Amino acid sequence: MSIQPILEINALSLVAKSKERLVNNVSFSLGKGESLGLVGESGSGKSLTLRAILGLLPNGVEQTGGTIKSDVSSAMVFEDPRG
Repeated sequence: MSIQPILEINALSLVAKSKERLVNNVSFSLGKGESLGLVGESGSGKSLTLRAILGLLPNGVEQTGGTIKSDVSSAMVFEDPRG
């Protein structure tokens, strides 16, 4: 019996309006009760990937490929919620 994923990212790609590739072909799935760590250098696209999942991409960034499927509601707590 396989676990049905609650979050599935397939070939996610994000680019800036300048056409600079910011995230390229990211794929992963997360099952209920599982934890996932997204690790990378500063500027590697970790926060943009999370923002894409939440539908909170900043102005000037667009999703150019891939799919995001989620069966749960999600939220994000910023490091400094006051700005």
